[in-house]
Amino acid sequence: MDIKGKTVLITGGAKRLGAFLSIELSKLGANLIIHYNSSEKEAKRLKEECEKTGSNVKTVRANFLNSISKLSNLIKETDILICNASDFRKIEPEKLNEREILRGIKTEFLSHFILIKNLWIKSKKKNSLSKVITISDATAFRTKFIPYHLGKKLLEYTTQEMAKMFAPHLTINCLALGVILPPEGKDETYIKKLSEKVPMKREGKMEEILSALKFIIENDYITGQLIKISGGM
Repeated sequence: MDIKGKTVLITGGAKRLGAFLSIELSKLGANLIIHYNSSEKEAKRLKEECEKTGSNVKTVRANFLNSISKLSNLIKETDILICNASDFRKIEPEKLNEREILRGIKTEFLSHFILIKNLWIKSKKKNSLSKVITISDATAFRTKFIPYHLGKKLLEYTTQEMAKMFAPHLTINCLALGVILPPEGKDETYIKKLSEKVPMKREGKMEEILSALKFIIENDYITGQLIKISGGM
């Protein structure tokens, strides 16, 4: 699939990795639907920046813990869906409860699954091809982030085990990211320390994520795969 002229919906697209991908994809000629929850100012600034490349850009607010109907309505315009929104929420294992677990599953997995399913249905009706790229974590488990990891694992399951059901109208692949960006509230010193444990002895670069993303979008025969961008971890 040629990126130019296609419409890309990026969840969590207003900040950090989402913002970087929005800018770079707009430079490649994509039109954008940038989803955000609380980052309205950042989304507006990003919209203006991406429009300078000539891209058509929409922003849409949706809280994944409530209704995503506004976002779902834009699936009919979408060619490529990037499931990037996440809530890296710390919680002590002793304080885990049903509410916290469901929060993680709904944010990381369920809302994205509904969007993926709707995109698949749209593509089937039009007898066309759409693309989904899910974003996961190369680290499989952290004791204080159990709801987050449960949601990510369900997203990976959808990617790897349901790809055959979605074919031939939708390809779905996952990028599992390693040490690249510090969590909010941490700085580059934190990342440098973590990167000492990485076999490649450095943190990953945003451009390396973009390179893998472009490869997946442009290749129409790869589906159901999880690609680790983790420096060997």
